[in-house]
Amino acid sequence: MKVKAILNSGYFANARHATNYIAYIDRQSPIFDQNGTEKRVLDAQVEAEAPGNSTVWHHVYSLNATDCERLGVDRNYMKNLVALKADELAKAYNINPTNLRMVCSWHNKDFHPHLHFLVWSTNSREAFIPHREKEADKRAALNAATRKVKSSFTNEIFRGDLAYLKEEKSALRDKLNEQLRKLVSSEYLVDREITDALKALGRELRDTPGKHTYKFLPPALKAQVDDVLEKIMLRDPILRPMYEEYLDSQKELTLTYASYEETLDKKFAEIETSFFHPYCDFESRRAGRAEVTRHNIIIHAAERYVRPTVQEKTASHSEPENATPDENIDGSDYQEKSPTYAVQNMLFRLAKTLNKDQQQAQSKNRAVRAANGLTDEKQNVRKLKTGLSDERNLSTIEL
Repeated sequence: MKVKAILNSGYFANARHATNYIAYIDRQSPIFDQNGTEKRVLDAQVEAEAPGNSTVWHHVYSLNATDCERLGVDRNYMKNLVALKADELAKAYNINPTNLRMVCSWHNKDFHPHLHFLVWSTNSREAFIPHREKEADKRAALNAATRKVKSSFTNEIFRGDLAYLKEEKSALRDKLNEQLRKLVSSEYLVDREITDALKALGRELRDTPGKHTYKFLPPALKAQVDDVLEKIMLRDPILRPMYEEYLDSQKELTLTYASYEETLDKKFAEIETSFFHPYCDFESRRAGRAEVTRHNIIIHAAERYVRPTVQEKTASHSEPENATPDENIDGSDYQEKSPTYAVQNMLFRLAKTLNKDQQQAQSKNRAVRAANGLTDEKQNVRKLKTGLSDERNLSTIEL
């Protein structure tokens, strides 16, 4: 399921260009304002040329004809949508809602239905986009404002479709996180390189004071966690296709907000980077919402790898006399789990389960025997009472 919506934005060099544009779009379809109210061309042109106005921004929001037919998007729908989203449009261009002015026209073309709309403020100090006077910064600021406007319209029009995409993305993410947790929590990892990476990270965490969650780690440790996560995701044969499927769902959502090839390439690169490095530079503005569940799973797994064993360490920290090649004595309490250990542990658990089952069976048998014994005693008492009754009856007859 793909959502197709495009928004092109720009601004007029002077008010005369804006009035000519208003006349052009009205010839295609009658214009209306930010309240969804029908408007006369001359009135709109006079308002656009009024002294003290701000920059006049113009936009073209295009949709797919099939989507419009499927979702019932027509002129009346767009009039209601503009009225609903007027405050969000004002915010995107730093306009006080009471000063907002809009002129809109819906062109229901067969191949690409689209909405023309102009936005300005009655206050010349408003309707601006903040930038640092550099052309590149100005374009970036304009693109950011355009994305906000497009997102506002698209989220409303494709509410049902986007809800499905977001649920699908969340389900894939949860499934991936659960598989990652299961992998790093297993008692024996086949990939020695991953095992060594987790051990090294665990030793660093053990020597690091403070709260061991990703958000509060120093930058160097964050980078180490990122590297371990990336190593696991790209090397494990189960996790890698799950990771690629999750990225595809993220990219499909991005297609609803970006349309130009350069923009898409940049956004896709950001998605892949933020998966492993959620606190990278372009994410700093929304670092508080960064998704770091996977990183915390790695941290907890690494800490388990250096957790003290049940057997106490000798005072001298020297190598035991009967140390096996599978044991790694490095002055820590960690002892690597070998394949032999895994088999022995499995047999121990199996024997423990069988012993428990046997004890439960014995308890059940004892309860059955006790119940049978009580039944026999009741029968003997009943027979004794019957015998006494017979004797009483006989004595009565003799008299």
